[in-house]
Amino acid sequence: MSNDRILMKDLSEGKELFPIRVINNYNKYLPGFAYNIGNDFSESVNDEIRKENGGKIPVKGCHCEFDEKTQTWCGPDCECESRSAISFDPKNRIVENPLSYDFYEEFYIECGLHCYCRGKCNRRILPGPHALKKLHLEYFRDKGYGVIVDQPVSTGMPICEYRGLVSIREKDMLNPSHYQEDLLVDNKRIHFIIDAAESGNVSRFINHSCAANLIQICVYSSIPSLRKIPPIPRVALVACRDIRPGTELTFDYGSEYFKDRNLRCLCYELCCFNPADDWALKTKNLRETQNQTRSNKKFNERHFDETKDIQNVIELDSDDDDDDF
Repeated sequence: MSNDRILMKDLSEGKELFPIRVINNYNKYLPGFAYNIGNDFSESVNDEIRKENGGKIPVKGCHCEFDEKTQTWCGPDCECESRSAISFDPKNRIVENPLSYDFYEEFYIECGLHCYCRGKCNRRILPGPHALKKLHLEYFRDKGYGVIVDQPVSTGMPICEYRGLVSIREKDMLNPSHYQEDLLVDNKRIHFIIDAAESGNVSRFINHSCAANLIQICVYSSIPSLRKIPPIPRVALVACRDIRPGTELTFDYGSEYFKDRNLRCLCYELCCFNPADDWALKTKNLRETQNQTRSNKKFNERHFDETKDIQNVIELDSDDDDDDF
């Protein structure tokens, strides 16, 4: 039996489909923020949408009809599919070759209620607002809270969405923080950010690593227009390698994060670009890293059935289109 000290049974207070425990074996510090499974929008974003689009972003979807022969909805000719630069296997729920995509240049377009298929094709990386895998929060003495996955996750599987307050960087004058995720949309005329400092979901606690096991995928809820402000994209956090249960989830904040704050990185990876003073004592050698990668892959192959999304998350979330722009 684990002797971990659980400070909260569920960080989300029932908002997620599976409780997110908060474990802290060092002190009684609890994170203070508003847990929110949806994005909020600043006044500057709402003003920009009203000015550019007459108050509403145009929504455009596919015209796919049900194929009685194959018993499927969207095929290769689906407009949402053909306009997507990212390949997603809806059956196994895997983004193919996730490390090959550029977050700022390539994106995925989901089907939804605005499409003829009504989203029944299951072409949604983010079927709704909920976390897709079983997670918990754990406190680390050197870096505070981090997110631990409680089930195996195979390469390419989406885990959750990065949520927070969507703002325009230039207009809102927000200070750079640990909790911001950049978005470049509308032909780069407008620089949006998602700031989870005050409110957000479990993703705000995911720490940095120079050899991260997650990447960000840009997801549009409908086909973007080149003439007007497109839908505000969503940020899916997707596994870029096989992950075992009990592993901390990480994504790459970028080198500028540490330069701007004059901080040392604590990932202790071989490829660390700003290593801590004790890096040589704590980092794994190349052989250990390679052995761990092979071991994780074999483990996930044996336990592939356990990599599935939280039970019913697809059915529950697919019934409701996301309320975000």
